[in-house]
Amino acid sequence: MKTTFLFLALAIGMGIKAQAGNDAYTQAMETNIQLMKDAESLEQFQAVANTFSRISEMNKNEWLPAYYSGFIYTIMSFQKGLSDDERDAYLDQAEEFADEAAERSPDNSEVVALQGYAKMAKLSVKPAIRGPFMTATVMKLFGEAMELNPDNPRAMLLMGRMKYGTAQFFKSGTDEACAMVQGSLQLFEKEAQTNRGIQPHWGKGMAEQVSKACQSTEE
Repeated sequence: MKTTFLFLALAIGMGIKAQAGNDAYTQAMETNIQLMKDAESLEQFQAVANTFSRISEMNKNEWLPAYYSGFIYTIMSFQKGLSDDERDAYLDQAEEFADEAAERSPDNSEVVALQGYAKMAKLSVKPAIRGPFMTATVMKLFGEAMELNPDNPRAMLLMGRMKYGTAQFFKSGTDEACAMVQGSLQLFEKEAQTNRGIQPHWGKGMAEQVSKACQSTEE
């Protein structure tokens, strides 16, 4: 199964170069997004990230391949068993790809939210040390993402998650954070009524997880 997974990821990255037209790009993206959803190990995530990177190189006007590479490297940084240096290395990659996506698509709510997500993950590696000088930057990025698109559930979720983590760290109230998470769930329900295709549509599971944490805190 693992060999088949890695072979398919490699085939997508090689096959897209031999085909022409937007349909080939869309098909490659759809297949690799599904592989991203199915990935479990660091090796599998790496293969998918590499494929998105190859697609990005072949489609320099498209922002989504770089976006998904950045997203995957952020996800990889949360895998168990990694050292702080290993987490930082993945997040350095995440930030590079997120910035690349931002260059291709300025003022894009999804991309700005991802830039904030990568920085939030980096803060979480050493929260006591990095929190004082990174928190404001992360909050600013999430706030900007929400302003660019108030209906973006990922922007609201990530802001809520950041506020929740900060409140937990300082042992303060989480009402504002939890209200934002609940608001994001409403936006996810609204988003589910449309076909997002290859556009970002992740995050509902994370929102539900943080919402459960909020309920535990209230109890």
